[in-house]
Amino acid sequence: MLSVWWNIDGIVHYELVPDGRTVNADLYSEQPSRVYGVLKTRYPALINQKRVLLQHDNAPAHRARLTTNRIKDLEGIEVLPHPAYRPDIAISDYTLFRFKSGRISIEDDPRQGRPKFQRTDENVQKITDFIKENPRTTLLELEKDTDIFKTTIGRIVTEELKLKKTPEKFIPRFLTNEQKLCRLATCEDMLEMTRTDPEWKDKIITDDETWVYGYDPETKRQSAEWRGQGEPRPKKSRNKVLLVDFFYNKGIVHHEYLSAGQTVIKEMYLSILRRLRKAIRKKNGQKNGLMVTGSYTMTMPALTQRTW
Repeated sequence: MLSVWWNIDGIVHYELVPDGRTVNADLYSEQPSRVYGVLKTRYPALINQKRVLLQHDNAPAHRARLTTNRIKDLEGIEVLPHPAYRPDIAISDYTLFRFKSGRISIEDDPRQGRPKFQRTDENVQKITDFIKENPRTTLLELEKDTDIFKTTIGRIVTEELKLKKTPEKFIPRFLTNEQKLCRLATCEDMLEMTRTDPEWKDKIITDDETWVYGYDPETKRQSAEWRGQGEPRPKKSRNKVLLVDFFYNKGIVHHEYLSAGQTVIKEMYLSILRRLRKAIRKKNGQKNGLMVTGSYTMTMPALTQRTW
């Protein structure tokens, strides 16, 4: 360990710290008096005019009471305040030996600036291909696959490709005004039936068709994909199947899943109704609450009609 004291002319005094010792207050507080003796010999005018300015950093040994008291006893020395650690004023480390080698400027050396880190056309194309293959890939996954810094990948994606992560969303079902009026008419019919037949609800079988969506449970963040400006948001569901179900006040009577590509046309719906009739007869035989005789009312999304 080298302890050095110097000024603009060069080194004034230096000491090598003995092996096994640390620069504590006991050791450091003894050095200013020896430096003071050198200054009286080499710069007597400064000592006489009390113009010696001492600057050292805020190390514990420098701020210790023992050290400050001994420096105060040295006539003609004033200690300059030192701010928090800064590389540009850690003089012995960054300036002393460079001045001795011929440096005359106290300004920082020019630097090349912020490195660009592999932001090339080849890497832009590589990132594009990975995102097209898997729009849900993350920056960390791209970093592992391409060996490009994550910050660089982020700039390529946002600045070069103009992409941003867009999460999926559910698409709600909207009713037209005509459908709303049909539902209103159905509700009014039901209110009328309640007044004429209080037990009519036990005879109601409701039919509905709905899309059943299949997708892996995941968070909104996990479902986000890279999309360009103007591109639509990805839809949550990857596949879907049409479910036709019939139910009453005690549960489901009958349900069917249509095969891919099938639509509910007249012939298809009539065949479903025939299978529904068999399911009702089977449940009647089990005496689970359906009426054994009489007529049943089947309600559908758009109309109400009497069957059986």
